[in-house]
Amino acid sequence: MKKALIAIVLICLIGQVKAQDSSKVLLKAIKDSFAIKASEKSILTDVNAYFSLTNDLKRKDSLYQEVAKMYPNGTVAAFLYFNEIFSRESPPSDSEMNVKAFLAIKPRFSSVDFTKSTNPLSANYNQIRYMYFSSFIDQDSALTMEKVYPELKTCNDLNMVAWYVFEKGTHIKLAEKIAKDAVDKGLVELSDSSKVPKENRAEWKKYSMTNYAMALDTYSQILAKEGNFNEAKTAQKEAILMSDAKEATLNNNYISLLFSGKEFDSARIFGERIFFAGNGDKNTINLLDSLFVIQNPNKSSKEYIKTLEKKGLEGQLLDIDGPSFSLKDLNGNIVNSNNLKDKIVVMDFWATWCGPCKASFPGMQLAVNKYKDNKNIVFLFVDTFERFSDPNQRHKAVSTVMKDMKLNFQVLLDQPDKGNNYLLASKLNFNSIPTKFILKNGKIKFKLTGFAGSDEAVLDEMDQVLEYLN
Repeated sequence: MKKALIAIVLICLIGQVKAQDSSKVLLKAIKDSFAIKASEKSILTDVNAYFSLTNDLKRKDSLYQEVAKMYPNGTVAAFLYFNEIFSRESPPSDSEMNVKAFLAIKPRFSSVDFTKSTNPLSANYNQIRYMYFSSFIDQDSALTMEKVYPELKTCNDLNMVAWYVFEKGTHIKLAEKIAKDAVDKGLVELSDSSKVPKENRAEWKKYSMTNYAMALDTYSQILAKEGNFNEAKTAQKEAILMSDAKEATLNNNYISLLFSGKEFDSARIFGERIFFAGNGDKNTINLLDSLFVIQNPNKSSKEYIKTLEKKGLEGQLLDIDGPSFSLKDLNGNIVNSNNLKDKIVVMDFWATWCGPCKASFPGMQLAVNKYKDNKNIVFLFVDTFERFSDPNQRHKAVSTVMKDMKLNFQVLLDQPDKGNNYLLASKLNFNSIPTKFILKNGKIKFKLTGFAGSDEAVLDEMDQVLEYLN
């Protein structure tokens, strides 16, 4: 493998062959590896390198089948097996068969360590576990509780299954038990970092706090469903404490609890506080709107909501120097940040593989159309975090999205460095998309993340921010 890769690098450096010739060299190396039965890891590295070079999905699938045939207990065989399971519309209805199929995974793929969090297949393994568990929970299978439940070893495992059972609605007491176990396990994980390397402990604590908060939230909702509002409130308060009151979903669930308990003043005070601090969302507004109507049956909530939204924006207001950049758009035109200093600039970061990004685009097109005559407002859609090694393939993929979705966006192409770190995204220090930065006079004023949920909600989000700044 090393010889093949070195040969490709040298060939490309001296310019003697094109990429297609490099792929032939690599393909020959793969065939040689099959012939001598090289290690699965070695062959897989070459196959993935070949795919990165050629984007030949059909050949990649064929090579994967060969690897799986040679190593039937290995990583690729497990990957293909999981894909086959996920392609089904639902698990088989026979609960005993599901349990046995799940329990057979580890022995069948004995060379794969599904417990390693760094192994991408561990997530697939857990997902199958949750899927199978939820499919046979209604049948009260003794084998399920005896064999599968002990497999749920972490707070996150237990919480996911507790939520599945709760959503089914037929075994609330069982859901409560699993959720309580998740909470207890989360507390243990939070307090025990002895096995975590010292340099990773801060990150581990943050991760553990998030898992614990999610488990408390699930437990709280189950208790509320059973009518245990006082216990539910206690659990939800702890969840909010763990998240530093910065998770809108957890905050909204607490407002809903207070609402259900007819503690209207407490619900309103808490809701306004977290919303003004920038830790609420559209659902927070809806809850506060409902509370206002209940407490003021003869008044319109329109002015109240308008005031809330304005104060909520003030809570999110930033004043950070924007990054300098000079990027090309799809037509090769250079867009320089120095020419935008006196504008309001909406920078929407996205990628061709990002579903939520593309889901937000029809709403963003509405915003572009609405403000097209306002020379003070500029929309830039920055393509970043792409996985293409060939710039031409990337350009084609981005252009295809614009064409297929009938979008007339000005798209800028963020550029990767040699380590594939995208430069403008790195300057802004974020790692998830969609993310929008709204700048005025060269200063970042707002940062918006995620998809608002509908075209109308996306437009409304843009309207609020732009009307505030304009």
